[in-house]
Amino acid sequence: MRSGDTHHALPEGEHALVRYVRKVVGDPASITAADITELKGHGWDNAEIVEALAMACLSGFTNTLALAMKFEDDLVPMNFSGYF
Repeated sequence: MRSGDTHHALPEGEHALVRYVRKVVGDPASITAADITELKGHGWDNAEIVEALAMACLSGFTNTLALAMKFEDDLVPMNFSGYF
């Protein structure tokens, strides 16, 4: 997915949503009504489209902040043996 390749296990509608989000992240001004129409043709509604875009933006913001602030991974690994 990261490379832009399709994955056979995902339905075409999910690939369309990923392509849209990648397009927005790469060139937000290039989005057209046709992009939204395509997503709606795959069954996505406005709320789902906004949610996918918001999650991508939040991830980008979080990663940018973490890199700029030189955050270090200070989480103690959890031991989940016996839970599964």
